[in-house]
Amino acid sequence: MRSIAIAADQRSTVFPDVATFRGQGYPDIVMTAWSGVFAPRATPPAVMEKLSAALRQANASAAAIESRRRSGGADLWRTPPESHALLASEIARWERCARESGVEPERADPRLRPRRA
Repeated sequence: MRSIAIAADQRSTVFPDVATFRGQGYPDIVMTAWSGVFAPRATPPAVMEKLSAALRQANASAAAIESRRRSGGADLWRTPPESHALLASEIARWERCARESGVEPERADPRLRPRRA
């Protein structure tokens, strides 16, 4: 099997010889994985700052850096406002993709709803 392209902004450090779709003339085929930590909307700013600082410190640990290096992940840190902006843009992007492709939402099976304690 031969890889023809990756759907990322830039070439992978794990597969540096594989071009991006963007580099091959398909600028809209960009998909990145990201993760985040969420807190309730009413969380006090001081708590958010403390949580953000602790997460930033953990993200900068040697173990976290090595894990990202092995998997080809980027070392990108976002502040809470930057994270909110990313989430809003991702929701808008994927809503547009679903709408343009004609995908219809499915009704969730009521048996799959989480039980309340």
